[in-house]
This record gives sequence, structure tokens and C-alpha cells, in this order.
Amino acid sequence: MMEGGVALRPRDTGGIVDLGVVLLRAEFRRVARGALPLLAVAFLLGALAWKEDAWLGLGLAWLLGRAAHVPVTRALGARASGAPAQGGLVGDLGRGTLVGLLVALGYTLAACFFPVVFWVAWRSVFLPEVAILERPGSGMLARGSAVSEAPGAHPLGVAAWLWGADIFGFVAGELCGRAIVGDLLMVTELFANPDAFEPSVYGLLGVLAVQPFRAAVRFAGYLDARTRAESLDVFFAMRAASGDGVRR
Repeated sequence: MMEGGVALRPRDTGGIVDLGVVLLRAEFRRVARGALPLLAVAFLLGALAWKEDAWLGLGLAWLLGRAAHVPVTRALGARASGAPAQGGLVGDLGRGTLVGLLVALGYTLAACFFPVVFWVAWRSVFLPEVAILERPGSGMLARGSAVSEAPGAHPLGVAAWLWGADIFGFVAGELCGRAIVGDLLMVTELFANPDAFEPSVYGLLGVLAVQPFRAAVRFAGYLDARTRAESLDVFFAMRAASGDGVRR
């Protein structure tokens, strides 16, 4: 690559987020077809649990909403590589669930000693892409760590954006939902308890609404990390050019 004069453009965390947004916009229809049904199921189950306990409903919606990351990752992976996603959606949902459980366990154990949380975030942030797109037969954790350690990668910056997106979605959902329904429609008790400090259904909607964005940003970080280590974007561009002489 050096002899051919190929130069990889440096990209900071903000550039990764921009790339994720561009990819999400480019594949919006495919992402919507794959993610919206899963988000709807997550919302319905979360809303049912919310009737019993507001925080339980929020947590359940947040966990189930992660399933929507799988079709987003598959769609963006196909967009970047120019090849259809391998395997079926159901199998990838199983892989995504397994990875989610491993990451949740890692964060739970790390909570006993808070600085370890950053180590877990560093090592695990790109595990969903590794599991869904690379499908390693073994050594998935090691492969995820290797991607995070690529020169110029930003795993902690990407992880911070992911957690920030969740918080933003919740806060924005609460504020906008309560403002629209309470202030404009003057219905203060619809899907919310105005006398208690607990999440409303609007918060559930906000958290679920940002999940495709989270998946796109994480995929962009993964693609950027592999670009640093393996010139992956150059490989995709050369393969597309040799295939039809038009795509770049």
C-alpha cells in the first residue's frame, strides 16, 4: 500500500460519528425494514413491564432494543463490503444476544472496581461486529481486543458516544414527550406519573429511537479500526472497481 501511494485519512472520534451517520443515511430504508419490527417488540414488552415498575420497563426496553443493532450491522457491513451479509438474521440475533450477555457480565463484574469498567469498554466495544461480520470459530474475545488495539483506533471514544447516545435518547424522550403531551395537550398523566421521579413511556421511546444510531457509530468505529490495521476500505474499493468498473 505504501509503494502504491495509498494514504489513509486520519479520523478522530467526531469523524467516526460523521461516518456512521453517513452510512446510516445511505442505508436508511434497509435499516428501517430490519430494525423497526425489533424496536416495536422491544417497546411493547418494555411498556408492559413499565406498568408494573417504571425502571424495570426502561431496563427491559434498553436491553431488548439492542436486538435492533443486528440488522443495522448487517446492512452497513453489506454496504461497506459490497457483498450480501452472510448467514441468516436469526442466527445473528443469537450471536448478538450472546455477545450482549458477555458484555453485560463484564460490566457487572467490573462495577466492583470501577476503573476496570474502562478496560471492559476498551476490549468489548467492537465485539458485536466481530461476532456478526467476521464469525470467528474461536477466540472471539481475543479478536475483539485486537481490533480495539489497532493503531489509531478510538474504542473508548466510541464507547463514550454509545453511552452518551443512550443518555441523550432518554433525556430527550422525557423532555419532548412530557412537553408535547403535558404542555401542549394539557394531559399531564398520560403515560407518565407527574408526582414520582421515575421514567415515563416517553423515555422508553427515546432510548429505543437512538439504537440504530448507536449501531451505526459502533460499526463506523470498527471499520475505521480495521482500516488502520488492514487497509480494509482500500480492499473493498479495489474489489468493487474490479467487479463492475464503476463502484468506488
